[in-house]
Amino acid sequence: MNIQNPIIAPAEGRIRILTIPMNGMPREFIFLNFPDRYSGSASVLAWSREHQLRPIGPVACFEIGECAPELYRDLGMDFMAIVSLDPEARKAYGVSWKLSERTVILPDFDGAFSTDAWFVFQRITAPLHF
Repeated sequence: MNIQNPIIAPAEGRIRILTIPMNGMPREFIFLNFPDRYSGSASVLAWSREHQLRPIGPVACFEIGECAPELYRDLGMDFMAIVSLDPEARKAYGVSWKLSERTVILPDFDGAFSTDAWFVFQRITAPLHF
């Protein structure tokens, strides 16, 4: 954990920091979920900027789906989805789990994300511009 910039979950939110082996290399990801309310991309991205986190891209999102079929167990939800937000293109990408069955999803960037959505980020060191 970065002591200079601790990651604090937003009100009504929860975070999990997991290391997932991808292509032989461990990679750390920060997962954000709102278990009790729907959430929008604007508030999620604002939170990520405060903590110097960047949304993962679609390739990383789909790689997590491929490399971590048991992720739903790590996050404690039998039905869930991970979501990657692309603020420049105003697009969202994701993978949904129903137990270990995975499906690619393309949610609405401007829509409300349900309580089973986990937004995925990585730490950054350069300033954010979005």
